[in-house]
Amino acid sequence: MRRDLFFIPLILALITGCQGDCGESSTKGEILATVNGQKIVFGEFKKELTAFQSQYDRSFPTARKISQSLKVTLLNQMIERKLLSQEAQRLGIEVSEEELRSNIDRIRGDYPENRFERTLEIEYINLEDWETRLRENLLVKKLIDQVILTRITISGEEAQRYYQDHLSEYEVPEQVHARQIVVETEREARDILQRLKEGEDFIEVARESSLSPDSEKGGDLGFFPRGKMPPEFDQVAFSLRPGKLSNVVKSPYGYHIFKVEDKKKAGRREFSEVKEEILAKLKQEKQEEEYLSWLTELKSRAKIKINQSFLAREESY
Repeated sequence: MRRDLFFIPLILALITGCQGDCGESSTKGEILATVNGQKIVFGEFKKELTAFQSQYDRSFPTARKISQSLKVTLLNQMIERKLLSQEAQRLGIEVSEEELRSNIDRIRGDYPENRFERTLEIEYINLEDWETRLRENLLVKKLIDQVILTRITISGEEAQRYYQDHLSEYEVPEQVHARQIVVETEREARDILQRLKEGEDFIEVARESSLSPDSEKGGDLGFFPRGKMPPEFDQVAFSLRPGKLSNVVKSPYGYHIFKVEDKKKAGRREFSEVKEEILAKLKQEKQEEEYLSWLTELKSRAKIKINQSFLAREESY
């Protein structure tokens, strides 16, 4: 399933239509909570439950009893979404029609023809509901960008300290950069090996003769450490010097000829190599910390009332 359809985390899970009976004890209009005077009713909760079922475990039966903890979790998510929407409105943050259409076109463009609509069908949501929730997701993303991201700065000194405290994370094993040509028969492989020894270009021969998907890249396997490739690959590739050809090698995939392009010794990545990824990691961690702190503060200022009798009773869905 494409995550682009649901690019805000679970707290903003898509809501789908109510399927069948919405409960024995509850009615669609029963008020489950109010958030600063705005109501959350049972019909909305049932949609949330259906979304949870379709996204995370389609083996769940449509009618079943759910635990109090799941009720609390789903209702809390709905309350949080309501708070975020209210805060965006308070700050005057909006999503224009142009922004919405641009994002719809981008997401549609990632799918083959008609596959987008089929994905929505699988998720039990119609296009209108999906567009409504996409607008909400974009609104909340703009809110978080404005309120949270503007608070976050990570210095080079912080990144350097993290690097020094986590040196083991940046140890790298010996690696080899190799190319291959794969054919069906040993005779064909030996003929190709002879041609290569006589000076034909490995990349061109791989493109015209190799059966492997990497033939389009001249048989390029890139850099890889021991254990990532089949044993037959490792045994040959790590034993050759750069620029050298292997003999014909048999594997379950066919008959191979390898050429080693380069080798990297085991060692540690320098700080200059990993600085940007460390900065991104620390920024992400700080964003999550700031977000939770800000959301907690938002909740503390809000007037939230929850229907505890709903949470306590057992119902079939």
